[in-house]
Amino acid sequence: MIGSYLEFDKDINALKISQAFKIIGGGKHHLEAGQPTDDTELNLSVLKGLFRGKGVLNLNFIAEEMGNWYSSKPIDVGNYSSMKAILFVIQFQRPAI
Repeated sequence: MIGSYLEFDKDINALKISQAFKIIGGGKHHLEAGQPTDDTELNLSVLKGLFRGKGVLNLNFIAEEMGNWYSSKPIDVGNYSSMKAILFVIQFQRPAI
């Protein structure tokens, strides 16, 4: 979304920031307008796990959702995102995918 347009850009200026807020897509991975990045998708996985817990923090639910996200073969899996997901899933004993 906003991040995808500016992600990895080392020459950010006011015009590029203005364009990013129009949610036009693009960026390094040529995402469609409004298409989330791996960071957004991973955060949504955490939220889904929290929602499933119905007010109780259940890290197994979060691990399952992260594993589901990783298994969906997202358009981009950044090094940091994949390491967070993999380590979290391993920690909570989710079966390997």
